Amino acid sequence: DQRDQESIMAWLGEAHRRGPRPLRRGGIVAIFTEWRLLRATQTAMQAAGFVMRGIAVWDKTEGARPVPSRLRNQAVFFLWCSKGYLPADPAVPTQAGVLRHAVRSGDKFHLTGKPTDVMRWLVRQVRPGGRILDPFAGSGTTGVAALLEGRSFCGVELDPYYARVASLRLSAAERGKPLHARRLSLPAADGGDSTPCA
Repeated sequence: DQRDQESIMAWLGEAHRRGPRPLRRGGIVAIFTEWRLLRATQTAMQAAGFVMRGIAVWDKTEGARPVPSRLRNQAVFFLWCSKGYLPADPAVPTQAGVLRHAVRSGDKFHLTGKPTDVMRWLVRQVRPGGRILDPFAGSGTTGVAALLEGRSFCGVELDPYYARVASLRLSAAERGKPLHARRLSLPAADGGDSTPCA
């Protein structure tokens, strides 16, 4: 969060050069970014060897923080790429390239957390039964969406507190009973990284 455009481009490029090893040929890589880092993110993804497939938009609605006397920054960009050739797949639906969905406090478990419905929109680009890896899992929203949409999930999170939150959320999603943020109360944890998978 504290990187400028040059450093984010270098860091992302390196992370994505190392990351695609477990990704099968034709697999999809997706990343959210904001307007200041859009160009740097796009350049880093292509420098890492991915083929750009498009940019979709999540419209956070008028609930996004206003900037006095300016246009509201309510658009979040979603870049998606593939590892090489991406054949058409009849099991993957065609969806709108813009999704309008507000952030709701009961569905926000992390400072930069995305709404579960936004992540469900995203994971539908993976065929049913497919596996999704989130190397920056945070509170596990991608995993919850994956399970609710019939995909399997593996996430990596370095922060022990959020790894525990993700584990609780994934367990609840497997039972078909997603957790509400206001009902989740955990003390801060010590320790190392965790890898929640479902």
